[in-house]
Parts: sequence; structure tokens; C-alpha cells
Amino acid sequence: MPPIPIIRCQRPTFIQYHHADNDVVELDVATFAINRYFSRVGTVNLGLALRAGSGDIYVANTDARNLVHFEPNVRSHTVDNRISRIAIARAR
Repeated sequence: MPPIPIIRCQRPTFIQYHHADNDVVELDVATFAINRYFSRVGTVNLGLALRAGSGDIYVANTDARNLVHFEPNVRSHTVDNRISRIAIARAR
């Protein structure tokens, strides 16, 4: 039987790779300059909504369950559908 690959949480030290997790970007509409990034919102972001009173951003997204090993453990639950809130007042 061939060996079964295992997804590990830690990267091997010989692989020097960094991938920025920039899910949502705040832009200055006058200059198109990037003001800031918001990370760890979700795997696939589907839509954004802005709350008028507070300025909070709500993001409809999916979040992949990449750290669950092997198909029998997943049991057809491969992603979580959720709505994430970015609290603008606390993000500054």
C-alpha cells in the first residue's frame, strides 16, 4: 500500500515561503492607495456589506477545513459557510 500524505500544520524549515493572507483591502478612493489589509476573513470571500452607522464590514464567505485529515474524518463537511464581521472601530 502506498504511503498516505498527511497535511501538516508546520512548514518544513527548508522551505522558505511566505504567503500574505490579505482577504479584504481598504482603498483610498481619491488616490487608489492601499490604506490597510484585513486578514483571516475566510477562504473564499463571496460578498461584502457595510453597516452604515458603525462602518463595520460584513463578509459572506466559506472557510475550508484544510486541517482535518482523511476523507472518513471529514464526513462531507469540507467547508464552513459563514459571515465574518470586521469591526472597523477596533481595527485601527
